[in-house]
Amino acid sequence: MEFVGVGCNIVSGCASWGRNELVAYGAASFVGLFQPKNHKVIATLPGHTARVNTVKWIPNIKIDDKGRKTFHAEEELISGSSDNSLITWKVDNMGEWTQTNVLKGHKESVTSVDCISYPDGSLLVASTSSDCTLNIWKRQAPTVDVDIAKLEWKLCQTIPFAPKMMDCVSLVFLQSETPVPILACAGMDTLIHLFIEANGAFHKLASLQGHQDWIRSLAFVVDDNSDLLLASSSQDTKIRIWKIMPESASSSNTLLSTLGNNNNSTKATTISSKGHIFKVGSTRYTVLLESVLSAHEEWVYSVCWQPAVSTAEGKVHQPMALLSASMDKTMMIWRPSKTSTIWINEVRVGGLGGNTLGFYGGVLSPDGCNILAHGYNGAFHLWTQTNEQMWKPQVTVSGHFGPVADISWDPTYQYLVSVSEDQTTRLYSKWVHESSVTWHEISRPQIH
Repeated sequence: MEFVGVGCNIVSGCASWGRNELVAYGAASFVGLFQPKNHKVIATLPGHTARVNTVKWIPNIKIDDKGRKTFHAEEELISGSSDNSLITWKVDNMGEWTQTNVLKGHKESVTSVDCISYPDGSLLVASTSSDCTLNIWKRQAPTVDVDIAKLEWKLCQTIPFAPKMMDCVSLVFLQSETPVPILACAGMDTLIHLFIEANGAFHKLASLQGHQDWIRSLAFVVDDNSDLLLASSSQDTKIRIWKIMPESASSSNTLLSTLGNNNNSTKATTISSKGHIFKVGSTRYTVLLESVLSAHEEWVYSVCWQPAVSTAEGKVHQPMALLSASMDKTMMIWRPSKTSTIWINEVRVGGLGGNTLGFYGGVLSPDGCNILAHGYNGAFHLWTQTNEQMWKPQVTVSGHFGPVADISWDPTYQYLVSVSEDQTTRLYSKWVHESSVTWHEISRPQIH
């Protein structure tokens, strides 16, 4: 295969950058895979029968005998679609991606998905849908002699939210005596709903208030102090950062209601309009609003943390870098100030002018040196950090975001022109650079 040109679907959360140096994205009813460093789409995975709305790399984490955690290149992918299903994908030894499982449990379009991996290799997946439900799926841990495609997926729980739809979800492990999954979801009702797993099911902890409009994106991260940070972005143009940490002795006089009589019980109680407290085992945790980030002028469609890295000592370091993408055509990287608790937007990239809308989503590369955004017209925008202060735009892939109606070669077969229902005409040709040759869109001969 010499060339694939296809744009990204116009939905938020539709791209994911893995440690395997691949970006997965929704491309009509396909899942597209492209290599940013080679400027090339290497595969389009068929399986869904309607638009792909969300994609997520399944983490590939190894833990050795001494408890040291290392991150490896992802070998699995999960996608959700308007055909009401989720599909898992696996790469084989030849580098070919194939469909392994189809998860059917929603009655309408899947809007978002997230997953975490237990130490034994079993998976926990949460998915939201326009049917106003959130589904919890589990897959058993793999064994050496069992094919992953034959592992059993189980729909463990369905949480209803009717009449409001949940549009985004995020999963993480609470760093307690034993890792406990904690889940956040949000959408049209402007509340962030927190759930925690206890006795084999997820139970409601709290509803976090603050946003004034539809919440579009959620992202959990564990900082180097083992505290949880949850970033949320909304159509109210604001980003909020919430902190979940063990309760300090200074707040021990806070009233706490307890659910049941066993030590594994969980219950959340409102401290104030901005805080909550809950108990897991013998430890009490507080949920507090850490910061409100206000610099975007339009809807903030996505937030994304820079992925964690493994240090030479076998420890996990989490860079405190948060990427936001907005309809104001800008993306920002936020970091906490070294001298205070204020978060500062240190980097701002994007576009100026024109009559197009802004960005639907953005992701950071695992090393934090690249920013990838996708916008209203299905186009990707890529920036690379050249030094501490400068970010430079890069060549990336492109393509139609509507059905292609016709194509035609020029008489010398050096140029290919295509027309589409997205109202654009695009011209493609070879680009000779360094020691390689790739095909790219080089012009828009007509704009209708």
